[in-house]
Amino acid sequence: YAPGPLRGDRDLVLAALGKNEKAIAYAATSLKSDREFILAVAGKAATAAIVFAATPLRADRDIVLAAVCKSGGALATASCTCHHALSNILELKSVWAHDKELLVAILCQNGALLQYASASLKADADVVLTASKH
Repeated sequence: YAPGPLRGDRDLVLAALGKNEKAIAYAATSLKSDREFILAVAGKAATAAIVFAATPLRADRDIVLAAVCKSGGALATASCTCHHALSNILELKSVWAHDKELLVAILCQNGALLQYASASLKADADVVLTASKH
């Protein structure tokens, strides 16, 4: 926990993420709404980037992809909150259900999210194989 003005200090918050991924929860709203800042957070704390970012950024393709790629197995073992957030992202951004690259990255973490894919990707052998492995 930091006093008000320090919550908006980009470098301080990024450093705090090294100690505790939930440090972003206490960051200034302006930082949580800053796309470049949240992309940097995704590279350090994937789950926190999705959970604590401003709502519009939670549906940003690059942020989600960076978080999923960074997380390795982290999202696979993360709380239901994170999986729920990813499910909501796919529901809210139905165009993403047609984005094979993003969908495969997400399916590597949670194969059950195949249900949100478009019919054409559900019929794609590579996509189904990826989902079945995870």
